[in-house]
This record gives sequence, structure tokens and C-alpha cells, in this order.
Amino acid sequence: MAICLNQNRNQLCFIFGFVLLLSPIDLPQGHIMENSYKVKVCPLNKIEWKKASQRLNCTDDMENPVNRYHCLPVHNLTALVEFCYNQIRPRVVKGLCMVYVQGIKTINNYNCSNFEEGCPDTNYFSDESYKFSGCIQIDPTRRCYLAEPSCRPDTHNYNDNRVPVAWFISSAAVIIVILIAIAATCTWKRRGCHKRTENTNEEELKKLTKLTDKKTGMYISEILPCNILLISNLGWRQLSLKVFEKDIVLSKIDGEQVTEVTHISRVTSEILWIENKYRFMKIDHSGRILFYHNINVYWGCSSFTVDENGDVFYIKENTKVIKMSPTGENPTQLIKINGQSNILNICSTRLGGEILLRVSVEKLNKHWTYITRYKKSGEHLFQFEYQNYEKLHTSPWFLSVNINGDICVSDQLESEVGAFDEEGNRLFTYKGLPPHDFSPTGICNDFLGHVLVCNGSNPSVHMLDMKGNFIAIIIQDIEDVKDPWGLCADDNGKLFIGQKNFGMIKVFQYLKNN
Repeated sequence: MAICLNQNRNQLCFIFGFVLLLSPIDLPQGHIMENSYKVKVCPLNKIEWKKASQRLNCTDDMENPVNRYHCLPVHNLTALVEFCYNQIRPRVVKGLCMVYVQGIKTINNYNCSNFEEGCPDTNYFSDESYKFSGCIQIDPTRRCYLAEPSCRPDTHNYNDNRVPVAWFISSAAVIIVILIAIAATCTWKRRGCHKRTENTNEEELKKLTKLTDKKTGMYISEILPCNILLISNLGWRQLSLKVFEKDIVLSKIDGEQVTEVTHISRVTSEILWIENKYRFMKIDHSGRILFYHNINVYWGCSSFTVDENGDVFYIKENTKVIKMSPTGENPTQLIKINGQSNILNICSTRLGGEILLRVSVEKLNKHWTYITRYKKSGEHLFQFEYQNYEKLHTSPWFLSVNINGDICVSDQLESEVGAFDEEGNRLFTYKGLPPHDFSPTGICNDFLGHVLVCNGSNPSVHMLDMKGNFIAIIIQDIEDVKDPWGLCADDNGKLFIGQKNFGMIKVFQYLKNN
């Protein structure tokens, strides 16, 4: 409890200390919030933006998309913060503003279609928010954008030191009641999220399919419980007829034809990073192999990953993770596990480029499977038990991490797709449509947060929302996809599918930006 003395009226005011800590208007300007700094206003033109960038020592080199200056609202709209963003600046589609998510130190989008003015009317980079004033002007007390019709400037004077004691007491009481209500609601919703059914029956899935058809395949996600971020696909729609783009036929390596693509880690406008049982490769969009590295690991499937910065991480000798540059230079051991353990799979996250491993450990004559997470520096963050078996099963499955941090697993042995939080709590289980004909292989997440997964037994690609609800089968065998394994979506609505018994990647346009 804090005690304040008002010298003008000689009154003592008793205010709960934790209420002051939670109140956003009580933080001093320049307060550090996870390498970001609270400010009263963001720069509104290019000159002031550049001055702020120099003040924080951010990157001004136009050729370098990393460490660029940003000034954005916090995701709950309680403050404006400035920071040097240590990831590649994203390209933002029109109709979206950007916000800073403190808990995971990343940026996310905000649907501004209801703004009266200042909403972006063209695509832009996230470090160009000064071009659209509506995106960086907020009322932190009302937690809204000034450009929103429902947000009106507050006429109260919050700097008046002569506010009576009763005002403080009543305000504190109201805040405490609200906090208790929010905590109770979040606990109830989180419990409901974690108890989401794992036995979705076929009848319910058919209803979902009909619902999707009635909506012409369009999908707008909502604000979800369990701390899931708001993701909007404003301007994007699912195509009712997928547009076949092209086949990428791989060239030969030392006179030998590449005959399979079991994993696709990353796709850019210029290159793809792919894998088969024997090597991982960097290719261009014509199929020409630019670089390859031979591997010899237990699993031979999703044995490498490429992060947002282009750094390559791969499994070596089943117990090590090696980091190297995109050109194969400077290989460095990052992780080494000990004991009766094998690293089976690896993937990297969009949020901070962290590394996720699937590790098999032998103990008590059983094989226990864990999912572990590491920082890019090799520092261990957490792990949780996935499953344990009497003997080691060699049924390939894949990992991916969604934009909200959910860990998605494609489990061919159990014929299901599951999602977990960082504590290993199961968030959802998807058994396929129909459930008895589902053998999941490659899995990925697109920039809208969809879960995309290959079905090997009935060649197709299924699309789910972030809660695991079925949306549609977006690619089927009729598109000449025979044995889908590798899967990756780019940020332009294109899907890249690698096949187990074909040295060819098929490319489809499955989303369209209106």
C-alpha cells in the first residue's frame, strides 16, 4: 500500500500499490518494456522518424530489413512504444495497422477497416507506420484508436492533483473488481480451451463443411480465448477453385535425379529450402539446385530448418544441432544432447527464431518422446513429454509453430494433428475428414494462422483454423497430387507441395488478396 501526501489540502491518500503498477498512465516516459520504450507520441513524418531511429541506434541502411525503428501501440492499446525490431520487417497489406505484443516481443496486425481516417490504403512495410497517422494515434485510457468512431477524446483532467480521496478509493475498488472478473473469465475460458474435444465426429465435421460452403469459403478469424492473438485476413479470401501455378522439377545432383521431396522448410520470392532422405538443398523457382548438404540421420525427415533470417540449423549424428550460414559457411555446434537420446525432428519459430526439437529418450526399456525448445543461442527454454512407447515407432511426423505460439504436431502413428501450449497442455486434436482415412504427414502454418496439413492416405491438403476447426480440403488428388509430404505456404497465398516419390514440387494459389 502506498501513502501519498497532498500538500495543498493536507490529505493522505491510500492507494493500492499494485493498482498503480497495473495502470498504464502511471509509467514514466522512457520506461523500458522488454527492450521497448514508452513514448507520448510517435513521429508523424519521415524526418522525425529518422531522428528517432538514430536516437535508438536502429538500422538506417535501406538494404538491411533487420533492426529497423518502429513506433507502435502495445497490443492492448494502453501505450505507445518505440523500439528497434530485431526481426525482418514484415510487409503489411492495406487495411491493417501493426501493434507490438509485449509478452512475446513481436509485432502483429490490427484490422482498421472501421477507422474514419488514417487506415492504410496501400501495402507498406511495418517500419513505415508514420505514413498512416491513424495507426499510431491512440487514447491509452480508453484503449482505442482515435480514428475509431467509438473512441472520443476524454475531457477529464488526469493531472489534477486536487482529486478527492473518495475518487481514488472508488476507482481502486472498481479496478480490483474488474481485475477479479477478468481473471475468473480467463481461467474459465482457458479451462474450456484446454478441454476442447479430441473426438470430433464426422457428423460435426460435415456441418462445418456445409457452413464453409455457405460462406463461399471465406474465413475471418475472431479474438480467441487462451491469449491467442487477433489475426485478421482482411482482403484475403480462400479460392473456391485452386489455381495451379506450376511444377518445379528439380535438376540433377552429380548426374543423379532427385526423386523425392519429403520436407519444405522455407520459401521466399527467390529460393526454396527443401529436403529428402539424403540431403537438404537450396533451389530457385526453376528447380536449379544452388546448394546442398548431405545428411546421415536416424529419421531423414524434417532434419533441418531455416529461420526468418536465412540461418540454417540441421541435425548431425542424431545428437547435435549445427548452425551455418545460407551458403554453408561457418558451421557451429549449437546444441548437444547426451545419454540414450536421439533428435528426430527440428523446426524454427517465426517468433524470435527459436528452435524446436522432437527428442526420443530411452529409459526403463521404453522410448519417451519429448518436445524441447531452445533459444537461437542454444540456451534451453523448456520441454514437455509428448508420448512414451514400449518400443520406438518410426512413423514420421512433423512439427510447426503457429503465429500465436501454439506447437502443432502431425502424428502419423496416431492418425491425428494436435496442438499444444508451452506447458504441454493439449489445445486441440483433429482426426481428419473422414477420420478413418487420415494419415497426416507435412504440416505448416500460414501468415493468417491457419493450420495446413497433408493427408498421405487420401492425397489432399486440409485447412484448419487456429482452434483446430476444419475449414476445407483445399488440395485433392484431382490436382495431380499423389503422395504429399513436404508442405510450405508463402506470404502471397501460394502453397508449395513436395511429394515423396516425385522429384517435383507443385505450386498452387489457394488464397487471393482482393
